[in-house]
Amino acid sequence: MKICKLVVMSRDLVAAIVSTSGGGGGRAVALCRPGTSPSWSAHHPPGGADHQLGDLRDIAVHGGKLYALHGHGNLCSYDLIAGDGEPKVSSCVHHIAGDALPPNKLPEEHDAGHHLVPSATGGELLLVRHLYSRFLGRHFTVFVADVGGARWSEAAASSLRDQLIFVGTGCSRALTASHYGGVGAMRGNRVFYTNDVEAYSSTHSYLVYDMIMRSNGPVFPIYDDDYLHEGRRRYRYEDTRYRSWFFPSSV
Repeated sequence: MKICKLVVMSRDLVAAIVSTSGGGGGRAVALCRPGTSPSWSAHHPPGGADHQLGDLRDIAVHGGKLYALHGHGNLCSYDLIAGDGEPKVSSCVHHIAGDALPPNKLPEEHDAGHHLVPSATGGELLLVRHLYSRFLGRHFTVFVADVGGARWSEAAASSLRDQLIFVGTGCSRALTASHYGGVGAMRGNRVFYTNDVEAYSSTHSYLVYDMIMRSNGPVFPIYDDDYLHEGRRRYRYEDTRYRSWFFPSSV
C-alpha cells in the first residue's frame, strides 16, 4: 500500500489516497486513527461504484465532510462511520457528474491534473484543472462546486482576487492574499504548482501561474544558478520523488 495523499479529518481521524495491489487494485480511500488503529483500512466506493465514477483523483475536507474527485469531474462525498472501532466508509453520495465539467476550450489541450481545494474562506469547494498545450504551455482553470445545482461553475477572476491557490500531488491549499500583503509575489489570482512531470529535466520544481496575465514563471528564480544545475544533472535519473508544499501550523 502506497500513500499518495493524506488529509487530516480531525485530531483522531486521518484519511488518505492509497494505491493498492490487492482487492482489485487501483486507488482507494484509506482511514486511520493515529495512535489507535493498528493499520490503514482501505475502502473503495460501496457497490463497485468506482467503476462508473472513474479513478480516484483527489480528496479534500470541506464543511466537515470528506469529498472525493473521480475521473474527470465526478464529485462525491463519503459518509464515514467513526465510532470507537475501526473507521469505515458507509456510503458514497454522487453530487456532480463528470460530464457537468465544461470541456477543454482547445482541442490540443490535455488534462495534466485535477485538484480539489477548499477556498481560503472555507465557504466553497474549488476544482483546479491543470491543462497542458504543446503550443500554449501550462495553464489553469478554477471551477466552483455547485452541489445543489449538480454542476461545476467557472470561477470569475473577481472571486479569486484575494486567493492564493497552492496545488500539488501531496498537498493543496488556498490562502488569503491580503493576509500576506496582497501585492507582488503574494497577490491574488495566482496558482502555485509543483512541476512533478518535468522535474527530472528542469531546475524549476515550484512554479506559479498568473490567472490574469495567463503566464507561468518560477517561484524561486534563484534556482537557475550553476550549483543547482549541477545538482539536477547529478540526480537526473535517481530523483523521482514528488514535490510538495508545507505550511506552518499557524497559517
